[in-house]
Amino acid sequence: MGILPSVNYHTSTRSMSQGDLVMLFTDGLFEVADRAGNRFSLQQLETTVNRHAALPPEEFFGRVLGDIRKFSKHQAFDDDVCIVGVQIQHTG
Repeated sequence: MGILPSVNYHTSTRSMSQGDLVMLFTDGLFEVADRAGNRFSLQQLETTVNRHAALPPEEFFGRVLGDIRKFSKHQAFDDDVCIVGVQIQHTG
């Protein structure tokens, strides 16, 4: 997922609660273009994720990908796309 030895990555710490979902993704997810060449921005991805955040993971990822495919009017992505989701089951 883009781990390169010469790149500095921002790190942070967050408290997690049971049921929280962590989503990791590559830039191919938000660099999708529609037929006019307009790109699905990181801000649009954030809006889409927030819109579906209350859904269970099984449905959440399908909806997010569906919204992006609807924007681009393509079923396949031109760039590589990797999404990893982790739902917190227990804390403490």
